[in-house]
Amino acid sequence: MLDTDLQEIADEVVKENMPDTELEVAFAAIDPDSGEVKAMTGGRDFEKSPFTRVTQALRQPGSTMKPILYSAALEKGFTPATTMRSEPTTFTYDEGRSEYAPQNFNQKYANDAITLAQAIAISDNIYAVKAHEFLGSSVLKSQAKEFGLSTPVQEVPSAALGTSEAVPLELFNAYSVFANGGKKVKPMLIRKIEEPDGEVIYEKKKCKVCD
Repeated sequence: MLDTDLQEIADEVVKENMPDTELEVAFAAIDPDSGEVKAMTGGRDFEKSPFTRVTQALRQPGSTMKPILYSAALEKGFTPATTMRSEPTTFTYDEGRSEYAPQNFNQKYANDAITLAQAIAISDNIYAVKAHEFLGSSVLKSQAKEFGLSTPVQEVPSAALGTSEAVPLELFNAYSVFANGGKKVKPMLIRKIEEPDGEVIYEKKKCKVCD
């Protein structure tokens, strides 16, 4: 359920910080323990554009997909000290018919082995794609589904860098798994509905582990 104070802050932040262009915004603040949505903004101006981007849009998550990938890697035997080389690399896929050559930001590479801990700290793209390919492309697809992303992740090298689209609210909520010790919760907009006389006509059931 929305917290009116937090919602006012969210609306004010969007108003003050969004440039005067056609750029849009999607924002949600979620309690990681309960899944309750405390504040939500679906765009700059609802009257001009009632499309609620936070729940209706599909957007590429980019590097925010990397922690989900690395959580799968840790489950599959990686450790924070697992190393791979960060250097310009071309990956082949689709039985050799396609190639993919990701780049690091500002073309900066270690040109040496780096650890998983270092890779996530600097958001190294080469390490991410190498880890994705080492695990097998179906692993990230399965892990993203476990984290609550309903749109299937494509089984291609670039998926490690968040090129498969996701619903923003689902992506925001996926991070609650990291915040609450591994428990998955579902986003909740309504906790309870009551009649004027106090009769409860709807109440959200709590789940210890959500599907």
